[in-house]
Amino acid sequence: MRHFRRWLLLILVLFWLPPLCLAQRLPDSEADGFAGRVRRVKYEQSIVSDQAGTAEAEATVRVPMTEIAYDTSGKRTESTHYMTDGSRETEIIDGAGRSSGVDFYGTSGGLSGRLVFSYDNNGRLSVESRYSGNGELQFKKVYSYSDDGKRVEKVSYNNGGTDRDRTERTLRDVSDNVIEEATYNLSGTLATKTVYEYDGSVLSGATIIRGADGYILSKVTYRRDSVSRVVGADSYGVGGKLESTSIITYDTAGNRSNAATYKPDGTLKEFQSWRYDEKGNEAEYKRLDAQGTMLESLNHSYEYDSHGNWTKDSQRRIEGGIGTQKAILRAISYY
Repeated sequence: MRHFRRWLLLILVLFWLPPLCLAQRLPDSEADGFAGRVRRVKYEQSIVSDQAGTAEAEATVRVPMTEIAYDTSGKRTESTHYMTDGSRETEIIDGAGRSSGVDFYGTSGGLSGRLVFSYDNNGRLSVESRYSGNGELQFKKVYSYSDDGKRVEKVSYNNGGTDRDRTERTLRDVSDNVIEEATYNLSGTLATKTVYEYDGSVLSGATIIRGADGYILSKVTYRRDSVSRVVGADSYGVGGKLESTSIITYDTAGNRSNAATYKPDGTLKEFQSWRYDEKGNEAEYKRLDAQGTMLESLNHSYEYDSHGNWTKDSQRRIEGGIGTQKAILRAISYY
């Protein structure tokens, strides 16, 4: 669990970190990286494995992954995710671009559960309810807001939505940055809290603390360049002990190109590199140990349609001496 918390903090900053506000929101299809008036996209994959990483032929069986639908303005209206066991989850988006709920289907195709989102008169999420396949309420989460419209509390109820379970509270500073997220158990005792630090309006660190005694469970601090990109991260484990330091560089297009991870004594632990094609899609990824031995490699080869959207991503991965070839296929229809 502690490793999960630490990696969650790293992922939060290294791979997320969108701007706090956008001058103009992009249509969902464009934000998802598509060009043209996309109607529907269906993702499928085929996988072939061998010991040398040189499979002779691509698998003929296609396994469905995800299907996304957009309206004429580019808004996402529905998305379905297919599981490897044959079950699936379908999210419905309302006309305001909000998720109205998720339907869960079992391996036989029957409805196995439903998650319903309710909103108040101001368009804010107010209740999240989970139902069984036969319509019985299983649990719910109720959201509360401050007078100025900021979410400040989420209360969870179990056993048919009647028994209060835990409470999550959020604190913000005068600039509307989230500075603390705290979770309380049924008795009202603080269980854990995450404290966020900022350099101006840009996140500079996050610490997860055990509520009982204030003991640090994990912590990450960040260094940025003049355009607010993360160029370094220090990861601390239980008790606030430094575990690793990362240094990140970018290419001229602004894509992450290299990341070196160092041990607390300053010696190299691991090195990662990325290379991109002319359209900015990842073409190659490598991970090496301190001695330069290849731990993992991933190569991409793309095929594109007339709109410039890729329709096939052929991937070849080698990790631990085992080679895997996989093709991600995108069937794209347009208005």
